[in-house]
Amino acid sequence: MFPSNFIKILSDYKKAFIRDSKEKNHLYNNNYSQRMGDFSQKSLWKEEASKAFEDIQISSNFRALDIGCNDGSGTEILSSLLDVSFEGIDISTAAIDSAHKNFPNKKDKFQTYDGENIPFLENSFDVICCMHVIGHVKNVKTFLSEIRRVMKPNGTVVIITPNAQYKIFSIVDSLMNNYNPDPTVRNYFFPKDFKDIAQSAGFNSVSTQRFGEKPLLLSWLPSESDYGRIRVILTATK
Repeated sequence: MFPSNFIKILSDYKKAFIRDSKEKNHLYNNNYSQRMGDFSQKSLWKEEASKAFEDIQISSNFRALDIGCNDGSGTEILSSLLDVSFEGIDISTAAIDSAHKNFPNKKDKFQTYDGENIPFLENSFDVICCMHVIGHVKNVKTFLSEIRRVMKPNGTVVIITPNAQYKIFSIVDSLMNNYNPDPTVRNYFFPKDFKDIAQSAGFNSVSTQRFGEKPLLLSWLPSESDYGRIRVILTATK
């Protein structure tokens, strides 16, 4: 039996992202129940964040934002990893309530938003991180433009999302090992297409890299090849 607050969080996400009953069941039974509070998931997020920020210069006096902060656990991983204090926003009231309970001394650092309008003034943040969120949004270019609005000049954004290459090859994997892609993800990006979208939203110095595991179908590729890896990491400046 899930805690009542956990069910509230799922309900908030359901209203924003879910399109049919099949997706509802997947979200309730598989997606967030596996991720929230899972040590292995937190370790994976730390590994992904380490990779994403390895070449980015961060100062301890930077103002930083985590979009899609959930219960604050990932936000704290980012803060600890980069030695900078992150603020967090999420569409789920219950998720933010959990963040307030998890980090009572940082209640002012976590708040809800409507999923479209980031509740900060223009030029507010030096660094913005968005992990596993953009795949769910309805209008990607509008979402990116809103991120750019609240970034300071020369600020940096890091976005991590599923790779379309991985999804294609995983169709075969699903017949072999019961891999089930998350049906609540609306958008899968090929690295080049993702880069083009970010540039069209006004970002500069846009780069992408692929990271993580490969589908079994591509296991024959050399280990140094990054083709088909599960994640796309996009980095850009304003």
